[in-house]
Amino acid sequence: MGILSLSTILFTVNVFIFNFYAVSSDEVPAVLWNIKGDAMQVKPVSALGHDDTVFSDTLKEVLQNDANILLFAVNKLSLEDFSSSEMPVSSNNTLQNLQKFLDTQSYMIMSSVMDPMKHVHEAHCGVQEIVVDQSIDENILQSIAVAFQRSCVVILHITDAGVVGMTIDPKLDDIQKVFLPSFDKTSKQIVGVFTGMKSSWGNSNKEHHTLRNLLQAEEEAAVDDNKFFKIKDCLIAYAESASIFASNKTVNLTITKDTASDSDCSNSTAKLVLSFKPSEEFSSVVVTFDFNITTGSWWAKAKVVTTGGKPKDFDEELANADMSAPLGFSFSCGKFELRSKNSTNFVKFTIERFQVQPFAVKGSRFSESFDCVTWFTIPIWMGIFVSLLFILITNCGIFALYSVKTMDRFDDPKGKTITVAAAAD
Repeated sequence: MGILSLSTILFTVNVFIFNFYAVSSDEVPAVLWNIKGDAMQVKPVSALGHDDTVFSDTLKEVLQNDANILLFAVNKLSLEDFSSSEMPVSSNNTLQNLQKFLDTQSYMIMSSVMDPMKHVHEAHCGVQEIVVDQSIDENILQSIAVAFQRSCVVILHITDAGVVGMTIDPKLDDIQKVFLPSFDKTSKQIVGVFTGMKSSWGNSNKEHHTLRNLLQAEEEAAVDDNKFFKIKDCLIAYAESASIFASNKTVNLTITKDTASDSDCSNSTAKLVLSFKPSEEFSSVVVTFDFNITTGSWWAKAKVVTTGGKPKDFDEELANADMSAPLGFSFSCGKFELRSKNSTNFVKFTIERFQVQPFAVKGSRFSESFDCVTWFTIPIWMGIFVSLLFILITNCGIFALYSVKTMDRFDDPKGKTITVAAAAD
């Protein structure tokens, strides 16, 4: 019975680990850009948002605008594959060619989309698939144009042969002909998508690797997104929603494009001022973050000022978690809370899906983020639990092995021999 229980436990653990990695391996990054027209609005993507929802909604928006989708699909892809390399761009390195192309374009990138091919195949206007076993030349482009006459989605399956041809260090014009082809005979707008069939890693970090890039022309610089704020060229922030708790009551605050209009920043100091419009009994709520630089990192202190509520005219510095990060990094938190130090007039300010980066800002793109979660995250606890479970199983097996007792009577040569008398017929 003990052996059966041990086998059952081992089987359960193996199934759990297999399912864990199987689910994670379906998460791959996806890059989107406009090939022809502007059917897709390039806008900042929260590092704390759900990439599946953003990816699905973006595809629906493109198809609703009666646009076509050209999808470049590789067999395996992970966000780590986009890391910079000292190696020169070669003809068969599709990712390096893609990165060189994206440096000149406006694009959106989502780090962990669950099975993006499934979202694409849900299009009801038809899907055509083409396997590219060589470089993408004029013949392939003509095949794509013909396929667009039959359906709105064309999938190019890219192999290891590359996309540009057998040329060392290809020119940017040659790369643009692949990722930004001109379909003169196609009147519809076209959106490009680059993704993978499955992940090239066992698992992926879903929380902290989403990047965003606008790089829009000056006439498109004003992004219609009330939740994303850019102050000059030295401070960017994103906030999904906000609320304040006072007098045992929670009041939801409205975020608009003017919420951070009073903010300011420079190369050494920055101030993010969130001014919320009147809400219920509060005539105004102003939360100020003061950012400072010290020894290669930045840190912040916060203060809230309320008028018209209970307690009235509250003006006090708030105690926050360790809101700091190295220079060049952003800070993100799924649920960021600021609490008053005064226990008598307790006030708590909460921001959902909050991300901010002062200093070292490159355009409208957040850098890698430091998260506010505690050190013992769910994956760490899961790893500790599985390790303890294996230790327990090993100890149980050793104990069961040493608990087996042999019959010493048969092993003692000096003992009396057992004889069995023959039965008489």
